[in-house]
Amino acid sequence: MEQSGTLPVRTRPHSRQVSSDERKRITIQRRSTKGPLDIDDAPIPPSLVDPTPSGLPTPAINTNLPTSPDIQAQPTLLSPAAPQAPRSPSVRSISPARPQIDLPFLLSPTLYNPMPPRDVAAPFMNSKHQPAPDTPLNELLSRGFFRHAADRAADDLTSGMISSFDHETILQLYQIRLSCLVLASRPDFAAQEARPLLEWIARNSGPQRPQQERQGDLRLVPWDLRLLLQRLQTLAPGDSRRGVMALYTLGSECRARALASQKADNPSAYQLWTSRLAELGLRVASELIEMHEYDAALRHLDSLSSGKEPLQASLALHKTLLYLRIGNIVAAEHTISSISSDDKITKPLLTSLAQLAKGDYNAAVASLSSLHETQPENELVTTNLAVCYMYAGEQEKAHTLISSLVEKKENVFPGLLFNLVTMYELRTERAVEKKTQLAVKIAELGPSERGWERVGGEFKL
Repeated sequence: MEQSGTLPVRTRPHSRQVSSDERKRITIQRRSTKGPLDIDDAPIPPSLVDPTPSGLPTPAINTNLPTSPDIQAQPTLLSPAAPQAPRSPSVRSISPARPQIDLPFLLSPTLYNPMPPRDVAAPFMNSKHQPAPDTPLNELLSRGFFRHAADRAADDLTSGMISSFDHETILQLYQIRLSCLVLASRPDFAAQEARPLLEWIARNSGPQRPQQERQGDLRLVPWDLRLLLQRLQTLAPGDSRRGVMALYTLGSECRARALASQKADNPSAYQLWTSRLAELGLRVASELIEMHEYDAALRHLDSLSSGKEPLQASLALHKTLLYLRIGNIVAAEHTISSISSDDKITKPLLTSLAQLAKGDYNAAVASLSSLHETQPENELVTTNLAVCYMYAGEQEKAHTLISSLVEKKENVFPGLLFNLVTMYELRTERAVEKKTQLAVKIAELGPSERGWERVGGEFKL
């Protein structure tokens, strides 16, 4: 009888045991491996954030970051304009020959958060410009109804009408959803809803899968969506350094694809991947700045070596902003002098910022006034001139100048609102009343492609 509690061991027929001597004679063929260090590293160009004092109106400056052809969803800290609205998807038929991935977790209704209307300022909620419930997604995006577009994208994803293998439609709607959440001032929702795809990418980029299979799956995810996911990942507490490492991982992929394009004699693809590599470098520097790692950001900038003239001008711009942020005005002025004199806007703008940082407000006003005469329609010049007037004590001139931009609905951007409501707080004791009137006025302007609905926080209400 068998002992209670044990099960008989069954062996397959015709099997035999392998002796220890036979094990010694078995040789395993060595497999060739290649790690990330086998890819030649090249320095990456960095990006910085706006070096302006807190609590006062902020000068605005356009960094002219290189962008990829697709949608850019991450909001830039230096440009006053809101990010471009994401494109709406077009439904495509699925071809059996096309590579496919299964994404059922992005079609689950439990993934998406409802958009709370209480965040929106009351004048916008009660406005006659609110869109109809049956407004197409294309129109919602083009008219700047980002909150409604986020809801519509989630409804389309959870409607049950999309196959889980239709990855193109799913990822386009998903990218619209995350982008519109960021544009609607709910990056916390976007970061939460980005986790499932981030985990899927982490699983599919692991060493347990064959390299060609991993690359095939990841290439089906749009590049700009991967950048947006990386940015949203850094919003989680304690994930800043992980975000920098994710950028370097993407940089290794850019280098590998650029090298493959060069070997294949494909100059357009080579230019695409090198420009994306440059953009990743700008994002690395921005992450370092947000982590307050200023010395690391400077070393990152100083290590750059490139013969491309546009890249050098961009780097001079970002180095100047970083030097001004840490208070090294001498180094900032030296960097400004290296910018080409053919640049009729960036160099005078940076010069005025350096004068502002030194406390020479009248000189900053003089520099920007002459520039404003030649560039009266440039909103960056107008906004910075208004800020200089404010620092120089010319509050009426500053208010008149910056209020003129509000009259045109295409010129209402977050930096402008911040500066204007800050002026209200500094000039009058009826700041709350003035802010409410401003919200009503902007709501009456109607939709704009830069975004129409504003949350109360943008008016400091």
